[in-house]
Amino acid sequence: MLHPGPPHGALPAYWSRERDNRILEEYGLPEGPHPNYEIDHLIPLDLGGADDDANLWPQPRRSIEPMWNAERKDRLEWALADLVCSGRLDLTAAQREIREDWIAAYRRNFRDAP
Repeated sequence: MLHPGPPHGALPAYWSRERDNRILEEYGLPEGPHPNYEIDHLIPLDLGGADDDANLWPQPRRSIEPMWNAERKDRLEWALADLVCSGRLDLTAAQREIREDWIAAYRRNFRDAP
């Protein structure tokens, strides 16, 4: 892990419904539980992403987005973290890959991408 924090995909102890609601509102979604979305760090914590609202967004899950969903982005995040930790990719480059176009980054890294 490159950044101290919870294991990848785990919710930090300080995560709250209030924070989720604030992010949902910023994206025009109603407050409350949304099983079809996960509030996600655009740049993951384990790649040095900030734990602030500017780095959070409601990412669709497979239930409503069959192709470009939270599960696929997680797979990319794990792969990039492995590349960074092994010294095969610079941390700044990994962050840029996700920030600029995580879907294009996924397509570059995985053969199963359409």
